[in-house]
Amino acid sequence: MGGRIIGKSKGGIDYTLEGVREAGNYANDTIRAWGYVAGGGWTVTPAFWKLHVGSDYLFASGDDGRKDGVHNQFDYLYGNNQPMDSLTGQFAWRNLREWRAGADFSPRKKLTVKIDYRDYWLATVQDGLYNASGIRTVMNANATSAHVGNGVEALFVFTLNSKTMLGTGVANIFPGAYLTQSGKTSGFIYPFLSFTRRL
Repeated sequence: MGGRIIGKSKGGIDYTLEGVREAGNYANDTIRAWGYVAGGGWTVTPAFWKLHVGSDYLFASGDDGRKDGVHNQFDYLYGNNQPMDSLTGQFAWRNLREWRAGADFSPRKKLTVKIDYRDYWLATVQDGLYNASGIRTVMNANATSAHVGNGVEALFVFTLNSKTMLGTGVANIFPGAYLTQSGKTSGFIYPFLSFTRRL
């Protein structure tokens, strides 16, 4: 079960709050998992280029692996692994704490630019790090830090016509202590290209 609140208020302020609580059974374990996202933004007026700044915080519980009859790992539903406006969706909404701060603006009529800074932490080191497909890619229960790393994303969206948009951008990850202790010491650069066609 869950709920979502999205709205705008005077002065160009916008806000969103989403929470999900999972219960039931997983084999012989009782499910007790949760995920939530809270954020807000401000459309700066008057300002050049329709500047909008915003920030949000994302959380999804993880399981500590103990045989205690409780399953705490949050399972995102129906492929909705990134509830907020992730430009690259590098990590799943599972065993994760993520803080984002960024801005978007339009320097030209048919061009929108989005730039985000993100800081990633695990909810518990006894669980692992999951990629966008929900596959655990790093597991180190002995790590002394839950800090996965941080990075910057940039996206440029070109509106070709009323139904077609072309996007290109790049993102990176600077390894934090958790990845370093897990033998993942090199940074990661991720260029991407997107094409959107509205029906």
